[in-house]
Amino acid sequence: MKRSGRRAPRGWFWGAGYFFVLAIPVTVAYLEGGLPGRGFWIDLAVAAGAVAFFCFCGQFVLTARFLPLGRSLGVDAELRFHGRMGTLGAGLVLVHAGILIAVAPGNLGYMNPGLGAPGGLILYGALLALGLLALSTLGRRALKIPYDLWRLTHGLLAGVVVVTGAVHILAVGFWTSNPLNRILVMGTAALALYALAHIRLVKPLMALRRPWVVSEVRYEAPKVWTLAVQALRHDGLRFAPGQYAWLTLGRNPFRLEQHPFTIASSAERNDRLEFVIKELGDFTSKMSSVAPDTTAYVEGPCGGMPWDTAPRGVVFLAGGVGITPALSMARTLRDRRDRRPFVLFYAASSEGKLVFREELERLRGELALTVVPVLETPPPGWTGETGYISREILDRHLPREGRNEWDYLICGPDPMIEQMHAHLTALGVPRRRQRSERFNWV
Repeated sequence: MKRSGRRAPRGWFWGAGYFFVLAIPVTVAYLEGGLPGRGFWIDLAVAAGAVAFFCFCGQFVLTARFLPLGRSLGVDAELRFHGRMGTLGAGLVLVHAGILIAVAPGNLGYMNPGLGAPGGLILYGALLALGLLALSTLGRRALKIPYDLWRLTHGLLAGVVVVTGAVHILAVGFWTSNPLNRILVMGTAALALYALAHIRLVKPLMALRRPWVVSEVRYEAPKVWTLAVQALRHDGLRFAPGQYAWLTLGRNPFRLEQHPFTIASSAERNDRLEFVIKELGDFTSKMSSVAPDTTAYVEGPCGGMPWDTAPRGVVFLAGGVGITPALSMARTLRDRRDRRPFVLFYAASSEGKLVFREELERLRGELALTVVPVLETPPPGWTGETGYISREILDRHLPREGRNEWDYLICGPDPMIEQMHAHLTALGVPRRRQRSERFNWV
């Protein structure tokens, strides 16, 4: 397999495109006379509400597992952008309502059920759904909402927000008096709902035609397992090292228990995939009891950490189970007989938490691989690096020349990722050469 010299479009490209699309409805409304001059503040409020609606519709595209978007931003940046745009949409709703009430307090009448204003009555459903959406998202861990239940209700509540928002806009009719704007609102809402249906219905139906079967469940370390699946009567899944896939166990691909895991196996073998899974929740704690020959469904590949374009070499900074994408990269380099330099910084709390240490030692003899383990609590007689991965540790082991031409990939918990970005930037590594993925974004 040849390495490509092309990089996916940078995040700014997608961000600029997103905001360009958000500007379309207001621009169209203005050009078509949809803002008839009711005054600056009223027109501003209407524009804020319109942009909020289209912002919420755009959220479905961000989470539709659109491969070029995931490869460009990485799932980490993609989901953070998704969260920020959701916050922006909610803020614009508050601006919309606040201005309308401040300028004309009589607009509160839209919220009076006794007046029977259809555009206002639908606000109850929209605001209730939006409030529950924000509460369940921001407080999911504090409220201890199971991930599978949250994922289902998150999509349903978002769908309610879009539908009620569209009905509200059409019923009030401030800027949908002409057919073009009405088509724009209805078409965008339909596209958003299709994106939701594509994830919940179309993709599972497609998965039925490409089943997998569990071929091995292997113990690696306390609470860490490797689960391997074998393609059943199809050619498997083509992926790039660093990508992840959604895994469902059982005969029904429509099950709520669908979870994302980074693929740990070599990209040179598509018919057998391995996932390294740490016991962290209800689903992952069952790995030890998964029986061989269990039916499985794999949806992907998704996301990615582009690393195949750096001719000088790759540096990977892993914390804990964040070693998984690095393992896939090392195994792929071995199978491709690729001798590019690969430096792996591996942080762990203790020596026993250095999962796959023996395999990495073997790979050192087959690759141009340098492994730098860093232990927070080293055992007696440990001669390697200790503490946390610091700027000084990085400087000691990174190449002296041409380090700015290497790719730097980071995978681990949030605090580690932020620290590594700061250290690399201080060492003169351009931000465009740094990519990161969090393993706890669900």
